[in-house]
Amino acid sequence: MLSQMSMKIAVVTEEPSDLSFGQQVRQRLSQHDSNPVIDFFLFMADRQHHINERIQPAMRDGKLVVSDRYADSTRAYQPVALTGDSIEKPFDSEWEAKYFIEQCMEPWNLTPDLTLYLDIRVDTAIERISGEDTYENRTFLRQVKENYEALCDTHERIVRIDGEQPKDDVAWDALTQMNLLNSSAEKYYNYKLRREQ
Repeated sequence: MLSQMSMKIAVVTEEPSDLSFGQQVRQRLSQHDSNPVIDFFLFMADRQHHINERIQPAMRDGKLVVSDRYADSTRAYQPVALTGDSIEKPFDSEWEAKYFIEQCMEPWNLTPDLTLYLDIRVDTAIERISGEDTYENRTFLRQVKENYEALCDTHERIVRIDGEQPKDDVAWDALTQMNLLNSSAEKYYNYKLRREQ
């Protein structure tokens, strides 16, 4: 459904990344006694490394970048992790944690043109979990879902997709949104060309 050219030049990536800091993050998240503050700064190190090594080079080459999780995942998960009971709380409230997180991300954060939020029930998320992860428990995920819902209400670039429907329908809805974005970008590019002539 995406144009043939767009499909050929797409770079698919994820966070935590497969780079060195991302591998450290994955290792720590499998440890239930990991310190959320240390985990957060490893996430930030991976974010910068990911942008420098994967995202920006692809963008400079004019490629489409598709990332499985990115800054909005940080906004949803980390306020919960940094105000949890597993450590002496560095913040008195989630609001303080969210402000701190935004300040940390600001120097190198790139805002996506489109964010697809696959909306599923917490119980469904628990059923789909493979392996053990510090963040994957029902109470934690309820708070994360609330943060995602708030982000959806705040940012127009975030499009909600029903993640409870069959996989083919989820994929179709995702490709539809990406195609709409691609079409809009092409129209804007052609408009600029006409204005410059």
